[in-house]
Amino acid sequence: MVIRVNGDGTLMPFELLPELFLGRSIRQLLVAPIRDDFEALCRDAVSNRVALTFTHPELGAEEVLVNPVLNSAQTRCKFLVCWAREPDMLESTSDADLGWHDLVVDDIQVRYRPVACGLVEAAPWWAIGLDGIALWKHPQRVSAVGLASTAMSELVLESFAAAAGHDVCDLRMLTPAAEMLSGMVPLCHSALAASGLASERVELAVPVELAVDADLLALIVHLRAMGLQIDIVGLNELTAKLQRVSHTAGDPDSLWIPPAPAPSGWHEDIADALAESQQL
Repeated sequence: MVIRVNGDGTLMPFELLPELFLGRSIRQLLVAPIRDDFEALCRDAVSNRVALTFTHPELGAEEVLVNPVLNSAQTRCKFLVCWAREPDMLESTSDADLGWHDLVVDDIQVRYRPVACGLVEAAPWWAIGLDGIALWKHPQRVSAVGLASTAMSELVLESFAAAAGHDVCDLRMLTPAAEMLSGMVPLCHSALAASGLASERVELAVPVELAVDADLLALIVHLRAMGLQIDIVGLNELTAKLQRVSHTAGDPDSLWIPPAPAPSGWHEDIADALAESQQL
């Protein structure tokens, strides 16, 4: 959930938040008896410009992380990014029982897999154990240990440079959470300039839950204006659902939803993923 912070430090009215797209734990924050306590903690996060953790008996074992996103001068909070998590440990690996606090920058590795002919997806992995762990399957936990921005920077800078070395390789990547998306404009500017990769060769996949947020939508529009391709993941499915409940909508069955591609294996070298994509 993303909460906009006004220029005077006040929060946008909770009534304006898109509850349709929020998980159960986040929706609970917006109603009594939790709302007043949560709102007070959000105000503290804004005034002190620090990340805070919210717990409440009504949430059970879950806790909500509230992370302020500041302006470029680091003097004012622009909005709050909130997500729920269960503070448990990682599953056992073949090496040891580790927690997310053991994730360090040096263990972040970019891997690639084929999506379509000439199109390769890039994602950050935790190079641990026999197989490693796909970090974007656990974006909230990556954020909780303070490495979300670092993981996204490693992903963008390395994958842009790798794709630029292959004339027939287009690149796709997912931004799974608001915190990752918030810094994409300057990051992509820098990566495109450094690598020489044409912006139209990059496809950014954004979940529809993020795209409906007004503040994040402005960032998405900016990225599209830079020339990047934008895929709003889940948009057709959401549109079909809304058409089915609206008596003024057209025929929902006329909306074609493309089938999801069969998942392929991940590679450490973009050249291996690109070679496999030529067979699709």
